[in-house]
Amino acid sequence: MNARWLRALSIKTRITVFVLMVVFLCMSALAVYVSAMLRQDLQRVLGDQQMSTATLVAADIDRDIRGRIKALEAVAADVAPAMPIDHATVQEHLRHLQQHDVFLSLFNGGVIVYQPEGTAVAELPLETGRVGINYANREYFLGALKGQPTIGKPHVSKSKGFPEFMVSVPIRGSSGQVVGVLAGVTNLSRPNFLDQYMDQRYGASGGYVLTDTPASAGHYRHRKNPHTGAFTRSRHQFDAGSICGRPRGVCADA
Repeated sequence: MNARWLRALSIKTRITVFVLMVVFLCMSALAVYVSAMLRQDLQRVLGDQQMSTATLVAADIDRDIRGRIKALEAVAADVAPAMPIDHATVQEHLRHLQQHDVFLSLFNGGVIVYQPEGTAVAELPLETGRVGINYANREYFLGALKGQPTIGKPHVSKSKGFPEFMVSVPIRGSSGQVVGVLAGVTNLSRPNFLDQYMDQRYGASGGYVLTDTPASAGHYRHRKNPHTGAFTRSRHQFDAGSICGRPRGVCADA
């Protein structure tokens, strides 16, 4: 019946119908192409915005950590004359830090002094129970023992069982040799300096993730639970909606 109806049309009408069909198909194809191009451009623009935001947050965190390293280096210089033998004097130096609220506010988990072989010999506050435990296998200790300020990966505390990460610096003797390690503890299960960044929102439903390594597909992430304040460690596949900035592994999730 359709063929009979088409034969009943004049040649002029057939040509008009054919042209209209071709135009319709071309317009449809063009609409699909433009839509795909607009989607790619929008993803690129949003990705650039996420990268810019994540990089700014990463720079702020980096500045905070550098300030903590400088504070630790100043304390390390004070305790250096008593290392590695006079542990009582080292502990007395740390006890005097209780009068300096500004320094103690930098590390909500306290500070620890280690001997070169890795045993903790002094701490503040005293009730953390770290003295006498050996931490020679921790990367933050090994890095500082080599003479470099080191930021350790998040881990579970041997003595307390809570998630934490350490910022450590070498303690140098009079001739420049490393005679110990001083580390500041950030307890991730309690309010800490990272909260001001992790509590921020990105858009209506996005947020920030701080990773323990440079972000790439399949790395682990640490995210704060907004209800309990606890940090969880999970496997995360970063995609086009997760843009990470340098110098730290800070990602903005859309």
